[in-house]
Amino acid sequence: MAIGLAKQLARDRNNIQYWVKNDWQAEQPTEPDHSDIGTTYHEGGTLFMGKVKESITDTNGKFHHLSNVYVVGPAVFPTLGSANPSLTGLTLARRTGDAILVARGLEPPTLPLVA
Repeated sequence: MAIGLAKQLARDRNNIQYWVKNDWQAEQPTEPDHSDIGTTYHEGGTLFMGKVKESITDTNGKFHHLSNVYVVGPAVFPTLGSANPSLTGLTLARRTGDAILVARGLEPPTLPLVA
């Protein structure tokens, strides 16, 4: 599913590269590369989202104590595992963008954004 999304976002297969055995390559690997298992680290949580007085931002990434200030990215995740948070971050960015539009009285775009 992630590869399908990457292909759709890239629009051209030449825009996709794969990290295999510490190097980039243009072709999708036929066998999984487990040489770097356990080496991932994703920072997050410094501006975690949640309830007022229990967090820094609301669930749309808006700072509780500031008007018109939002943050998008892994910094708002209350916890973060070792799995790559890119798709979760993209989804949250879309939701935060929609919340900003709605707060300004604008209609968010509808799917699909990519043809």
